[in-house]
Amino acid sequence: TMYSGGFEEAIKTLNIVDAHATPNGFVRAELKVEKGHCNMADTLHGATVCLLVDLVGNMTRLANTAIQDLGPSVELNVSFIRTAKLGETIVVEAQSLKNGRSIAFTSVSIYRKDDRALIASGRHSLINFRPESRL
Repeated sequence: TMYSGGFEEAIKTLNIVDAHATPNGFVRAELKVEKGHCNMADTLHGATVCLLVDLVGNMTRLANTAIQDLGPSVELNVSFIRTAKLGETIVVEAQSLKNGRSIAFTSVSIYRKDDRALIASGRHSLINFRPESRL
């Protein structure tokens, strides 16, 4: 699998619908909100949102062919704006803002597919492992 860290159940239904190397990378994914993604009110759990900002933001670096590793997080922040209900489909759009020498910066927007209402927006900074930096 592409990701192995104990969160496989939460993301096994994540569907990548678009990924390409813009100057730094872009990924669009969809996820149907299932019971395992929800809190006690059957709405999208904040931890699921954070996981998506982390993972899909990191995937933008894989869309850029020069970078082949997922990097560890340095900083992650999320603004929670609305929620999604059990059964709704959400869209996660991530773009790499900058791939610096040692740090990469990504931006992620999550919205409901049916009305494009913004659910959350996030920024994610992570260590940038580049092939030439390997010993």
